[in-house]
Amino acid sequence: MTSFDFSDEELNAVIAYIKDQTLQGPPATEVVVATGDAGQQAASQQSVISTKMITIFMVILLFILVLILVVLFVLVSVLTKYLKQKSQLSEEDSEVVFQRFQPGQFVRSPGFIWVVTFIFTAIVLKTVIDGLFNVGVQTGYAPAQPIAFSHKVHAGDFKIDCNYCHTGVRTSKNANIPSVNVCMNCHSSIVKVTGATELSAEIQKIYDAKLNDTPIEWVRVHNLPDLAYFNHAQHYNVGGIQCQTCHGPVEEMEVVRQHTNLTMGWCIDCHRKTEIRTDNGYYDKLVELHNSTSKNPMVVEDIGGLECAKCHY
Repeated sequence: MTSFDFSDEELNAVIAYIKDQTLQGPPATEVVVATGDAGQQAASQQSVISTKMITIFMVILLFILVLILVVLFVLVSVLTKYLKQKSQLSEEDSEVVFQRFQPGQFVRSPGFIWVVTFIFTAIVLKTVIDGLFNVGVQTGYAPAQPIAFSHKVHAGDFKIDCNYCHTGVRTSKNANIPSVNVCMNCHSSIVKVTGATELSAEIQKIYDAKLNDTPIEWVRVHNLPDLAYFNHAQHYNVGGIQCQTCHGPVEEMEVVRQHTNLTMGWCIDCHRKTEIRTDNGYYDKLVELHNSTSKNPMVVEDIGGLECAKCHY
């Protein structure tokens, strides 16, 4: 566990805050999926780019079809005008040249039906493809939790290290969801120091879970598919990746939400851009080989970061 070396002044400030907030309970929060914040827009940009080429292709194709129709209409108009000026036309030719445009017949024509069918099919296919790209993407997902735990208060106001509660970040594949005992490490001492006789409804839930020896059933927010392997310790210890890189500004969130889309494309893009920390002898030979063939900094991609077996085993 993290050791907090608080001064007397800081402890007094914490105690004063707890006394003021214990009976009030946590601020009311509404579980919503944020759609306007800049962080989420940046995260969702990946899925927009993934279908951008399809949209451009459809627009170009539609433009070409319209252009062909316009050219054909102009040709027909010019030819019709030319033929009308000729005096010697057979009866059959005159019937064709002087016939009136009939919308009903045009709509039933094979060419028009083909064009409409093609456009309709293209729109349906694009809608299906867009939907497939979004399968499993839960950007902005912010479920209601059994206890209204505020990361803004704990990680933001009190600046509690993420690793204090999520103890597996440094040593395990999983970051770990904190147990009741982790919560009680602080809250049992807070009650003793403050001398509080009543607890807020949310904090009482922690004590009830401890007394009844039942786990708090937290709802998982970030969830990768079973076919994907991700190791927190590897990224945090070796890569030096901070929690906010993937989880966003958690210290500002009353209700935790999924900040990025966590798709395969998002991970690959990160591996293509993230430079390797070559501050130990392990990378000396790799850096030498890389610098002999490239002037760009060495990124994760250069050391096998895009190999399929790295994440799919």
